[in-house]
Parts: sequence; C-alpha cells; structure tokens
Amino acid sequence: VIAENNVNTTLMNFGFPKEPVIHGSVSELDKHYGLDKDSIAKEIKENMQYRISVLRDVHVQATIRQSSEEMDFAILTLNDDLYTLTPMTLRKSSELRQTESVHALGFPSVYSMVTDAEKKNSESAVVTSGTVNKVGESDFSTENSFYNDVLTVEHSAIITAGNSGGPLVDNNGYVVGINAAGNTNSTVNIAVSINNVMLTMDALGIDYTT
Repeated sequence: VIAENNVNTTLMNFGFPKEPVIHGSVSELDKHYGLDKDSIAKEIKENMQYRISVLRDVHVQATIRQSSEEMDFAILTLNDDLYTLTPMTLRKSSELRQTESVHALGFPSVYSMVTDAEKKNSESAVVTSGTVNKVGESDFSTENSFYNDVLTVEHSAIITAGNSGGPLVDNNGYVVGINAAGNTNSTVNIAVSINNVMLTMDALGIDYTT
C-alpha cells in the first residue's frame, strides 16, 4: 500500500481482546488463545477494518480493492475523498542503479503502540537511508510470509519492526518499493518492487503519478 504508513488496523470482536491488536502479534495470539497462525490470519483478514489517518483521531474508512499475498501488497479504496494529501510519485524499480541512494520511511517506535500510531503523520515518520544493492527476482522469508520469485529491491537502508510496509523512495521522493523485511544487524534489507503494484493498477485501470 503506497500510504501504508498511515493505515491503522483494528480487530473486530470475534473472541479476541477488545483492545486493538496490530500486525506482528500473531505469535502472542497463538500462545494465549491456542489458535494456529493460519486460523488467526484468516480471522484477521475477514474481520479487519482499515482506516486512513487524517489528523490525530480523525480517520477515513477504507476497503480493499485488490490484494496479493504472494507480492505482499494491498490496494485500498477510500470511502471519502481527501483533498489535502498529494499522491506520491511512482518510479519503476527497474530504473534503479546499484549504489543509488534510497530511503525507507516508517514508524518503528510505534510498532506495539496502536494508540500513538493513530496520531502519526508524514511529519513524524522515521527515515533511514542506504544504497541499492541489487534489483531482481528473489526468494526470501519472514516470520509470517514467504516470497517466491518476487521482484524486489535489496538495499542497505535499515528496516526494523514497525516500518515494514512503508515506502522505499529515491532522492526525489519517488516510490520505488514497499519495504518488506530487514535486520538491524545486517545491511541486507528487502523491498517489494513497486513495479508489481504499477502492473496491477494498470490492469485495474487505476491512475497514478509517474
């Protein structure tokens, strides 16, 4: 999701705690409620609400237009128009050069703090910088996902828990990928190529800026 930094998710009531539970807490739910991860993921997907943060506790509801588990992204449709946000410009990751500078945006400090996460905006995003290692299809896995022959950008901008899902941008602020996995002890971090999203939006007739 291009603006996933501003997307907050809340679980509906289906036997889990009334307090919101954010992405990354699957193992805790598994431990306390005796559900396997596949069952938890299914319940979350079917009962999750999506909200775009406008200002502090003001939100706009959104629904999933299309999604891909294999490529790890979702396209949302807003239920109301927003007139103060400017869409980010997209750039094909295939145009990136090795050693070109890139920057990862996100909110790692609010990984486990949903209340604070709802108050975050673009001005409070954390930015880490690095360079492109390579662009191409790769296989890699995270705690909850496996990526098979997915077009990715391997880079050295640090990605930590909480800012995966945020955009990877070039020096012009153009989105070249969606950050997916990283390690604070490694210079290898992975972003899913924005080409995947662009091809999907082309097929669905969704306009975007390049």
